[in-house]
This record gives sequence, C-alpha cells and structure tokens, in this order.
Amino acid sequence: LVCWAIYLSLCVAGGVFYQFQWDILLLETGFLALFLASWRMRPTSVANPNPLARFLLLWLLLRLMVSSGLAKLTSGDPTWWPDLSALSFHFFTQPL
Repeated sequence: LVCWAIYLSLCVAGGVFYQFQWDILLLETGFLALFLASWRMRPTSVANPNPLARFLLLWLLLRLMVSSGLAKLTSGDPTWWPDLSALSFHFFTQPL
C-alpha cells in the first residue's frame, strides 16, 4: 500500500513525464492487486480471492487488449488493416 501511494505521488508530481499508458496501467493493476493480497504476514491457508477483485482484474485485462487492438486497427497502417498481415507477427512478439 505504501509503495503504491509513493508511485501515485510520483505520477501526480511528474505530470507529463508520467502520463504514459503503462504508468496508469501499473497504478490501476497495483490498486486492484491490493484487494487480492492477504493482509496477514504469514497466511495459514490459501484463501480464494475476492470475486469482485478478480472480476475487475479480468475486466482490466480485457480493456487493455481491446484498446491496444483498436489503436492498431485505427492507426491507418495498411499492414494492420484491411489484410491483418501484421497480426500474426504481433502475437509472437508482444511482451504480454
């Protein structure tokens, strides 16, 4: 929680320098992961995660994948649209 608050303050203070997609993605993922983590120092058993937090993380992943795909398709590059020839290369080389 402290690390997330420090990174949030850096992003707010950094202004334009911290307004990239990955900074916001890290903040949102870190915030949602706080609800999945155990609040005990030594958990005695593995508990099922909160269903709402799990759904929100899956929703975040869906939004990320759809928005990345739409950004590529609306860029106007002919290798992305209409023949989709760059799609197979993209899935083999993307860091996700």
